[in-house]
Amino acid sequence: MCSQWLILLFSLTFASIGVAQTPTRNPEVPPVSKSNGSQVAQQHKETQHNEYQSKGKSTLVNKSAADDKSDGSNTNEDVGRSLAQFTFWLVIVGGLQFAVLLLQFFVLRHHGNLIGRSIDQMRQAVETYRAYVQVGQEENVLIRESNEITQRATELTRQSILLTHRPKLIVRRVWVPDHEVKDAKTRNLDPRLQEGVVPHGHFYVANVGESVATVRRHYSEILRAERLLMLPMKTSEEGIEPRDGNWTIAAVASEPIKCTTVGYPALHSMQRVNDGWEHIWLLGWIEYIDELNVTRRTDFCRRWDPTKQRFSPVDDPDYEHAP
Repeated sequence: MCSQWLILLFSLTFASIGVAQTPTRNPEVPPVSKSNGSQVAQQHKETQHNEYQSKGKSTLVNKSAADDKSDGSNTNEDVGRSLAQFTFWLVIVGGLQFAVLLLQFFVLRHHGNLIGRSIDQMRQAVETYRAYVQVGQEENVLIRESNEITQRATELTRQSILLTHRPKLIVRRVWVPDHEVKDAKTRNLDPRLQEGVVPHGHFYVANVGESVATVRRHYSEILRAERLLMLPMKTSEEGIEPRDGNWTIAAVASEPIKCTTVGYPALHSMQRVNDGWEHIWLLGWIEYIDELNVTRRTDFCRRWDPTKQRFSPVDDPDYEHAP
């Protein structure tokens, strides 16, 4: 906009300036040549007449020159006024440009302040977000630690529950068959243990505890002896070969285990057994673990009762023991 005003002012200025006036020349007087003496007077007269005419013409020329000078003075005054107007508008345009530049300066400074405040707000927002992220990370750490503590507490509670509600295996009863199959023939046995019969059967293991038990190994043996103190207390470290197992027995459940009688000879005369001088014993042990992998062992010992025709537990904690 300022450039358009400057172009307009320059156009007006150059349009108002005229072309300067050219100077005028005085008429030249022709030279008078000298002739003979007779012509001097005539020439003198003519010369005076010419001077008179020249004076008249000179007056006219001077008047014309004065008029031209007056016209030149008017033209110079017009040029001065045009220059004064141009200078005036130039000063106004310069003032306007200065005002515009000053306005731009204040506008730019205002925008700079706004940008500075925006940058400060953005910096504060970034710092706030960083603090929020840090708080979130710390919260995650605390939540993780809380979860770990909760898991440990839960595990301790579970272990405490398992310890207070542990499994417990006992031998509930021993079953002896009342018949045998020999040479593809079935023969009833009455009594069940008699001469010529290889004793066999199985015993039921019951879980009277409150959690699951896993049987790892077990051992059983049928012996014939007079007294309980004559029975050996063998373990796996003393040369016997226990049977491996890997089955679970739930609480208040029971599972049958076959008696180990491989290689046991057939019974000979049962007279001493029936008279009470000798006894037939079933003894063994069961090794199991709980859910905490705590190993436990149940020992059992049963004596054959010819009157009741079954094995009954003995009253001796060294042989009959279920911790």
